[in-house]
Amino acid sequence: MVEHITRPAKKTERRLDKRYTVLSLDGGGVRGLMTTMILASIEEQISAKIGKTFKITDAVDCIIGTSAGGLIALGLSAGFSAVELRDSVMEEMIPATFSKPRGKVMKWFKPAYDESNLEGQFRKHIHKKLGFKPSDDPTLKNLKAANPRLRTCITAIAYGYDESEGPSFTPRIFDTQNPLDDSKTILQVGRATSAAPTYFAPSKIQDQTNDGTVKEVDFVDGGVFANNPAGWGFALAATTVKAENIRVLSIGTGFRDFSLDQKAEADPSFWEKSKGTLKGWKDSLLQTLQVKDTQGDKKGVASWLSAELLGKSVFDVQKQADQCLELFKDVMGDNYFRLNPGLTQTIKLDRAEEEDRKLMRQEVSRYLKSDEGTKDVEKAITSLLTPDDYYDKALSSLMKAALLFQYCETIDQNSTNEQHYQASALLKLLTKKINDVSPTDDDVEQLHQKIKEDIARTALHYKSDKDYPSIKQQVTQQSE
Repeated sequence: MVEHITRPAKKTERRLDKRYTVLSLDGGGVRGLMTTMILASIEEQISAKIGKTFKITDAVDCIIGTSAGGLIALGLSAGFSAVELRDSVMEEMIPATFSKPRGKVMKWFKPAYDESNLEGQFRKHIHKKLGFKPSDDPTLKNLKAANPRLRTCITAIAYGYDESEGPSFTPRIFDTQNPLDDSKTILQVGRATSAAPTYFAPSKIQDQTNDGTVKEVDFVDGGVFANNPAGWGFALAATTVKAENIRVLSIGTGFRDFSLDQKAEADPSFWEKSKGTLKGWKDSLLQTLQVKDTQGDKKGVASWLSAELLGKSVFDVQKQADQCLELFKDVMGDNYFRLNPGLTQTIKLDRAEEEDRKLMRQEVSRYLKSDEGTKDVEKAITSLLTPDDYYDKALSSLMKAALLFQYCETIDQNSTNEQHYQASALLKLLTKKINDVSPTDDDVEQLHQKIKEDIARTALHYKSDKDYPSIKQQVTQQSE
């Protein structure tokens, strides 16, 4: 049985043909500060363009976040602007979270950091923004009430162990549109998405399984399966909105870009060259475990026991959602925007001293001022501020309807009386909307021929429904 990643309530009978924007936020530890810097720059530029204060949540319908990106997503959904997160909230929260790491000996037995630091910061900032006291436990239902038309999705991994089947790692997305998540506290969810193994203890949450039973589950960092959750954000949106209407703005936490070096470094190791791909807490963990690879000669078990090989296999699996998203780029009309600054230096995931934060500010500033960064941001802003042409969508839908009616004739499929009546009523309604124009018979015939030609071209590449086996159904045909 496949475990549900989320079970959102059904909002409409059919998928909507309307604009829908997903904001996707990567994981990356302290580098989440750079995410807030990029988003804050977008907010400031749009505010200047429209002449009033703008928050990124004013222009998006769904936020999906992983790890540090999940914490930022919760902050934005709670009502903070990206500017506020950049200038005050995250500037305090991240250094406090990664303060006072445990000693090397203790790290063998306990996580590197005490999660109470993060929990205290979360209660101080997020709870207060929602109008609660730090000691209260607001839930995802409360978060949804604060912004009813904004969907918030937070990634995590459910870790389990069965004596007969061994360990299991099940992807999970906490979702404000999933009624089963209503009672989960925001703090639990925030802890779950950021509980990087070896860094923080898992978050224990009462969760409902497929068979309806409720049990306590250990959740860890969502970066294990979706450090860049953009593909999942698109997939979730596509269940309620047609794919061609979806816009995705994906913000990364930076990657080590060796092409930015003024001089080449001497023989960088695999781990150094892979910083752009192996994002998140995994870099440090796998680097610690690195052993010599057998260079492609894979036979016995021992030859596969290479942290380098296993590490790459873990992260290559993460590419699947990105590859699916890549397939839909043309359908989306180039409305996928990825803003991820190349870094001139390696920024550790848990170092948040002032000099580290200064370096992050410098790296983001360099990126935003570069030709690449300027173009990336301008394209994203243009997409956020450009409305859809719904009249064009209506014409496209009418053309699809005309093609389908012609296809019905092609495969000898007749309508029922009820279908014929509904089609007639809709055509009468449309005629009232556009009765001030009278196309010529020649124009109508040309359009008819074009539709027939489209169907003929389709038949060259796809089976006709006549070719499929089917059970003949008795239907009440329309009256002559």
